Amino acid sequence: MRACGNCGQQVSTEYFRVFADNDGVLHRCQGCTSTTAMLRGAGAGVVAQEVDR
Repeated sequence: MRACGNCGQQVSTEYFRVFADNDGVLHRCQGCTSTTAMLRGAGAGVVAQEVDR
């Protein structure tokens, strides 16, 4: 199991593979950020501004 670099929560190998950056660092996970932010790249360290609609 791998862990989130921000909160330390363990994540599956598959989750880590999908959301970590190219250097093998998971910056955020589902435990410390929203699903929307994860889909916009938060796990890889991308900071995306969330827009209210």
